[in-house]
Amino acid sequence: MAKNSNKKIVSYIISILLTIISAIIMAIGVKIFVSPNRFLSTGVTGISLIIGRIIDNIFDKHLETIITGICLFLFNIPLLILAWKKLSHRFTILTAINVIVNSICLTLLPDNLAEKLNLSVEFGNISFLSAALFVGMMNGAANALAYIVGGSTGGVDILSMFYSIRKQFSIGRITTAINGIIILIGLFIDGQELAIAKAFYTMIYLVISSIVIDIFFIRNKRVVLLITTQKGNEIAHEITNQFIRGVTILDARGGYTGEHKDFLYCACSSFEVIEIIKKVKEIDEHAFVSAIEANKVHGNFLNKELR
Repeated sequence: MAKNSNKKIVSYIISILLTIISAIIMAIGVKIFVSPNRFLSTGVTGISLIIGRIIDNIFDKHLETIITGICLFLFNIPLLILAWKKLSHRFTILTAINVIVNSICLTLLPDNLAEKLNLSVEFGNISFLSAALFVGMMNGAANALAYIVGGSTGGVDILSMFYSIRKQFSIGRITTAINGIIILIGLFIDGQELAIAKAFYTMIYLVISSIVIDIFFIRNKRVVLLITTQKGNEIAHEITNQFIRGVTILDARGGYTGEHKDFLYCACSSFEVIEIIKKVKEIDEHAFVSAIEANKVHGNFLNKELR
């Protein structure tokens, strides 16, 4: 019991550290590439950037990222409350840490960070295309890292996760429409002559970000596990109690040996596959396990992507 408790504590600490790294990467991307090059963004970050950019244009005091950080924190408060009440406490805590660290970094990091690191488009160190590619990779890596440890970067991610968990579908079309409106509004803050160029480079970095996320993280996928074992009852009991997943046990017979086997059928989420297989191997090291991706699972399937 003590070993399991220590493992959970260490795992939680690692998750927090990776969440902090994710937030720092996200903030640095905004400071170095998005803000100086007047790129746009989506979701709550996009709205915060627009507000920060408008205030910066009015007062001309280099307030864009400071206001963006403050707005990012304030806009996420009601969403974090929703996550705490309707989703996972662990997910909410990690997301809150991400949002807070991101907001602090946006507020405290120097505005000339790109110039200090020789990554300024203005001074000819890199091109707009390179900046878009770099920030796309950074943004995608930051998001994927936050998802992998069981949290998110906040904002629309919370709403997407809520509908995905509760309804077994994503709100991709809705968020795409919202993000489209945000980008359209943001396009003309600096004048119409820059609108097309900003839209082009913004789309490049958003597409690259999505590709990187898909490479490292698959969200909301169902997997069917087919397990052949001699310890079916023990494995079924462990899966049912530890992972809260239903298991169907069928009688089977080895085609070569003719020996009796238990054949287990279990539907779970992609998050749980590695842990379930690890537990199966602990009980029966000779168990044969196949994992098959399922497009849709009907019935009383419990969405538990949030740990």
